[in-house]
Amino acid sequence: ATLAERLADALESVGVEVDDASERRISIEITQTLIHPVPAFDCVIDYDRRLGVTPLRGRQSRAQNWDFEVACSEAVSAVVVDLLSDPDVRLFLAPIESASS
Repeated sequence: ATLAERLADALESVGVEVDDASERRISIEITQTLIHPVPAFDCVIDYDRRLGVTPLRGRQSRAQNWDFEVACSEAVSAVVVDLLSDPDVRLFLAPIESASS
């Protein structure tokens, strides 16, 4: 699944309604993906995230595995976890979470 699909699924699993027509948006732009092969594959995803109209903010997630596809899948999952753990994201979503409860 793509990063957007994983994030949408994670948001819906905690009760946040995901709607493409919503005025509130979390924008994610992957700026770079690197795979380092030694000694295990290290997949690094650099990305920017924007909450509504706030400026973009650079972030990074990474994961390591002997299989590069698994490493990159885990790095994508780490992006989702990082986003949902970010206090700014939680604050941005708070009114939506309380309204859907």
